[in-house]
Amino acid sequence: MIRLIIALLLSSTLLAADGVVLFVKGEATAIHKNKETVLKKGSEVKSATTLTTKENSLVVIKFEDGTTIKLNSNSVISIESLLDNLSPTTISLKKGSSFFNLVKRKIIDHPTKLKVTTRTASLAVRGTTFFVAVNEIDGNTDTWMCVREGVVDSTSLSTRQTKTVNAGEGLKISSNAALTAPRFLPWTKGLNWKFEGEEGLENKLDIKDAYEDILTNDYE
Repeated sequence: MIRLIIALLLSSTLLAADGVVLFVKGEATAIHKNKETVLKKGSEVKSATTLTTKENSLVVIKFEDGTTIKLNSNSVISIESLLDNLSPTTISLKKGSSFFNLVKRKIIDHPTKLKVTTRTASLAVRGTTFFVAVNEIDGNTDTWMCVREGVVDSTSLSTRQTKTVNAGEGLKISSNAALTAPRFLPWTKGLNWKFEGEEGLENKLDIKDAYEDILTNDYE
């Protein structure tokens, strides 16, 4: 029995899905074990690492399980744990916005392969491509998210209410209000879903466009 437990622990460690930086534009840094390094193409990204991008910067990271993250400018994200045979990858978006892309064939083996959290939301991802943004406005924190492909279960950390967001839908999760109903959000048409290549990866859309959209659309 002891040998079996040790074997399971070792296999869990071996299957941890470390990441590698595919692309960097501008200035991006990583803090791991209290040591800060400047990210460049080929840099490793491990569990318990905080990534930060500066103004007009961008970083794309791909993990061993095929999950890809595109972290936009002026953003902070924490890689709290990585996928192994016991638990999903857990990521906390502290500031800014990020795109996520999961490998479809892996989801069958591990239904909840990725969890993304913010100050107001917990997102259990069942695949496969989605966007998350965090914004502070009037002292409150709003989380915006939308799904391009697949399904994401979105939970408000304040109300514990959960809603399923399907492809083509999005919603807002506020610290001072209930979740909005999942629906198509016109402003999301401007998002740049490209993850690969050396050019044309930047996301030109400002999350403030979502608030301008609210003036003409009722999402409550």
